[in-house]
Amino acid sequence: YLSGKQYFDLDFLPSENLRREIEPFIRSRCSAIGVSTMKSERIYYEKICSFLQERTDSPDTFKDCDIQLWKQRLKAWMLKEQMQVIRKKTTIYGSDEWENSPLIRYFLRMMSFVIQSQDNRPETEKDIWRLDHLEIPFRENMVKNYKTLNFTEIQQPQIRKETKRAILHHLQHEAITTIAKELSAMRYFSKYLGERHSEILSCADLNRKVMEDFLISIKTAGRKSGCNRDTLLKLRTVLESICMLYEYEGIGNLFLKTDFPTAGRAEFRVYSDEEIKRLNAGIARMDVQYARAMIIHQMLGTRISDTLTLRRNCLFQMGNQYMITIHQMKTRSFQKPISEELARLIQKA
Repeated sequence: YLSGKQYFDLDFLPSENLRREIEPFIRSRCSAIGVSTMKSERIYYEKICSFLQERTDSPDTFKDCDIQLWKQRLKAWMLKEQMQVIRKKTTIYGSDEWENSPLIRYFLRMMSFVIQSQDNRPETEKDIWRLDHLEIPFRENMVKNYKTLNFTEIQQPQIRKETKRAILHHLQHEAITTIAKELSAMRYFSKYLGERHSEILSCADLNRKVMEDFLISIKTAGRKSGCNRDTLLKLRTVLESICMLYEYEGIGNLFLKTDFPTAGRAEFRVYSDEEIKRLNAGIARMDVQYARAMIIHQMLGTRISDTLTLRRNCLFQMGNQYMITIHQMKTRSFQKPISEELARLIQKA
């Protein structure tokens, strides 16, 4: 429920052009989110209007604005107003990470909408790709709904162009989760180049000395070893594709095997019969749906992510044998035979 005073007042915006640009954004949000979220976004909208009104160089239009520049200006204003710029959140996997405050994310969403709506170029030439506008089938993530690929934080225009071509090539055979991690690695590397090697404007300019400096930087940044290894592996994958697509010489030899931290060795754990009995006794006291999921998980013998992303049409019969289709998020889909008992349990889920 919205009372009469809870509305988006376009007169708060400092120019007529901004009013014409922001109105379609607000209307699009009305059709995409609930009333309670709109109430929160109205507060963010009014803060952004205050920010724009206070600036003497407030833009007449968002069309030609540099998103990253105005993001930094908003952060500076928020710090002056003693507002929170970043916050900690817990991911669906239980790990903690930092993200921009809701106000900054709303501002970036607003600017991106305006810029995208007035950009008539092919999707792959833009700096933010909307995945539903790409005419390329790709493997979606069944847990996280990826909607865009953002190249704006790659500071060097030529490297951004090279990365787009490599990512477009990878979309045809890699999962979207892997693509997102590769793009994240390139953003991290681009930021490093901008701070330490501003003379590097293209991947063709890279050499082993620059890469050794980057390896020292990443290993002394206090990041976890596993995070460093994944970043380096994804970075190597993108750079090798750029080397192949643009026929650059030397990029393929930027990395050595010793550059990558050793991956932790997996240890298999065996549970005793008594431990399994205690586990099942605990499962029996759980909510019915949770208990059913845990029993299916034990009987399938797959990863928990494979169990939790089973589709409604995953079960079928091949003659007298029940079969199940399992879609793995990062690798492939496969089918395996299951017992009649497990099939009945899945039908009830």
